[in-house]
Amino acid sequence: MGEAEIGAWELVAGCNSFFLWWINLSAVGLGLLLSPRRIVRAGWRAVGQRTLYDERLPYATLFDMTVGELRARLKMPPHGQAGRPPRLHRRAPGPRTEPQFSLPASVRKILRLLSASTNRAFGGVRIPPD
Repeated sequence: MGEAEIGAWELVAGCNSFFLWWINLSAVGLGLLLSPRRIVRAGWRAVGQRTLYDERLPYATLFDMTVGELRARLKMPPHGQAGRPPRLHRRAPGPRTEPQFSLPASVRKILRLLSASTNRAFGGVRIPPD
């Protein structure tokens, strides 16, 4: 449903290619079948707003902007799009508890080394050890 809401928002706020129109219309079509009110609400929120698809800003410039500056430029509300505070869905697990088991230190070290070499090979970032 979230993707369908994003699709509705993007259709109203601005798409710049046939592919974007097609993919967003597909998501919105399915969303309208499952939860029409949510999709219509998402579309109404986008009235008067813009997307980054139509902005001609250099990519590096976006990194220098704060979220607030970007929202203002796209004519979005300063607090964001959500109409209510975030919450977990009804089947979400409860608060996290400590794991029931722990891997031996030697196994953790081997997994860290494998992960580091895989990250380096694929251009990822190595996480420093604890």
